[in-house]
Amino acid sequence: MSNNEQMNRVSGLYIRNVAGKGRGVFCKDALKTGIEIESCPGIVFNEIDAAFIDKTILYNYYFSTKFLSEEAAFAFNIQDKNKAGIVALGMLSLCNHSENPNASVEKLIEDGSIRFSLRALKEIQPDEEILISYGTVWFGVL
Repeated sequence: MSNNEQMNRVSGLYIRNVAGKGRGVFCKDALKTGIEIESCPGIVFNEIDAAFIDKTILYNYYFSTKFLSEEAAFAFNIQDKNKAGIVALGMLSLCNHSENPNASVEKLIEDGSIRFSLRALKEIQPDEEILISYGTVWFGVL
């Protein structure tokens, strides 16, 4: 793990309650297509920890480790990638789902750490909610 974990984000991001959804992420400024909205580290936990976390509210806020290679999973002490997870230490964990998202999440492994990058897929207007796709896996679990 890197000793210099950094969080970078565009200025103007804020969180607001959204009717029927809970918290959502917004920006007071317009965001251009392709801009990195936020970059943040993640905390990886294995399936043993997930058994406890899944009984808490944090269950709704973490990402799957299914994308990890077998080598990376081993390095993070994960035996079952279907049951382990990663908490992103940024606002992107609060982004709501859309089947027509205006942003995407890229997961990066660098220097033995996981990083997340939230990028605009299209221009996002000031005070427009930043939305990502959770994919079909999430809704199948629910």
